[in-house]
Amino acid sequence: MDGVRKIAKKLIKFISLEDFSKILKAEKDKMYKLIYVLGYGSGLRLSEIVGPAPNSNQEIKPLEANQVNIKTKQIKVFGKGKKERITCINPLFPIRDNMLKLLPLKVNRRTLQKRFSRHTERVLGQRL
Repeated sequence: MDGVRKIAKKLIKFISLEDFSKILKAEKDKMYKLIYVLGYGSGLRLSEIVGPAPNSNQEIKPLEANQVNIKTKQIKVFGKGKKERITCINPLFPIRDNMLKLLPLKVNRRTLQKRFSRHTERVLGQRL
């Protein structure tokens, strides 16, 4: 039974489109909005957005403006093992030219996680 509890704690928690829109509306800082849109809307991993964790041996660089093509609505990211992948910009959460000026993003990963958790708790009444 303990094995089942351990697995249940590690399950990914999903956020509906409606709930994500509420969280995005509640966030006032443009940098954090961009991070949320890149993660939720385009499916980027945290390390692909802001770089690897400080204690990581991975050589992932933070996302830069030249990796985002607004015309083709594509984002080229470099992930684990220097693998390249291309993802799309979600039309529901478009990225605009003025947002690209914020890249590369300089934010502490833990600060980002705490901020998002506080927003979900305040807006949705639950911590994710």
